[in-house]
Amino acid sequence: MAAQKMIKKSLKVLAMLSVSSMAFGGNVLTAGDIVVTDDDVKYFIEQGIPADKRKEALADKDIYRQIAENLFLTKKLASLANNDKSIDVKRIRWVGEYQTDNELKESVLAKVVEASLEGVNFDSMAKDIYEKEKSSFMSEEKNRVSHILVSNKLKSEEEALELAKSLKVRADKGEDFGKLAKEFSDDPSAKFNSGDVGFFGAGKMVPEFEAAAKKMDKPGQISDLVKTQFGYHIIKFTARLDPIQKPFEEVKPLIIPELKQRLAAKFQQDFIQSVLSGSKLEFDEKSLKSLQSSFDSQ
Repeated sequence: MAAQKMIKKSLKVLAMLSVSSMAFGGNVLTAGDIVVTDDDVKYFIEQGIPADKRKEALADKDIYRQIAENLFLTKKLASLANNDKSIDVKRIRWVGEYQTDNELKESVLAKVVEASLEGVNFDSMAKDIYEKEKSSFMSEEKNRVSHILVSNKLKSEEEALELAKSLKVRADKGEDFGKLAKEFSDDPSAKFNSGDVGFFGAGKMVPEFEAAAKKMDKPGQISDLVKTQFGYHIIKFTARLDPIQKPFEEVKPLIIPELKQRLAAKFQQDFIQSVLSGSKLEFDEKSLKSLQSSFDSQ
């Protein structure tokens, strides 16, 4: 029953496509047996000139005559190819026909999907997904720390390590961390923010720095020396924002586009399967084997 409904729906779609693509029907240019129709010119313009450039491009009324002449030349030279045995006309025409059929196929599928999506209550479906997968809609954990960077690029490794150790001792003793950062940190921003990097989530800092911050949990806690690609860091933990549940209205704009994409793929696949199952496919095994043999021998 579902397959039959899908096929009926597809026939309606095909009917709509036929109506929407009705030809103009007039001839713009005739030369012997070569005819250029107004549809030829219309489709050439729509296909070859972007909509936003069309008004300017078509301002010269002679452009229509030029396009028709160009289309005549294309048709005339194409007809000459029929008498040239060195040109594989059959293959070239097959490629054109295949591209046309493929474009029509995509148009039909787009119409089927559009019609199928029309009756879907996306708000309701999104709400169901939210309720079933609440754990997926949590804010991320964020940490706030300050740091002092002692670069081993601006100093030798030994000098950088020695200075970092001395600053760590001073910080442990309770000296003002912000003042130490302003005076000694090689992070340029420390001069303005006293080493405070603010809140950051996963992936925002280099892994060694992020891992050290994650291990800390007491405001004012000072880390051991942390070595990264930038040098040595002394980190002071400030605060942590734990994950909280995001409200539905906040995440709905994220759920619905993904839901539409997922349903569109399903409706398209269902329609394709209904067409295949409703068609009597008869394969000629002899021909298939012959094709396989011809390519295997290449």
